[in-house]
Amino acid sequence: MINKQHEAALKAGKQYAKEHGHSIFEEVAYGRGHKAGSIWYRNNIWHEATEVPVSNMELLVITEPYDAPCIMTSNSDRFRERAKQWAYVDDLLPDNK
Repeated sequence: MINKQHEAALKAGKQYAKEHGHSIFEEVAYGRGHKAGSIWYRNNIWHEATEVPVSNMELLVITEPYDAPCIMTSNSDRFRERAKQWAYVDDLLPDNK
């Protein structure tokens, strides 16, 4: 699944460059940059439990001891007691433009 997303990111970068009149070399650079950005985003969306999230935000939380994912708010007592890693739900959803 992730590899398909990376290939889609690469294609999107190349398409953007082509539509804006850039050379083949720039198309490759845009594609690689777009792919690198998607990899960076995937690797940096998750936070360790020691990081404090913004108050009252919905989070997808990986909990201890079972590594079970669940959605909860950052103000939840369960979050403070069981969180192993977390991500903002809004960061996981596509923009509605």
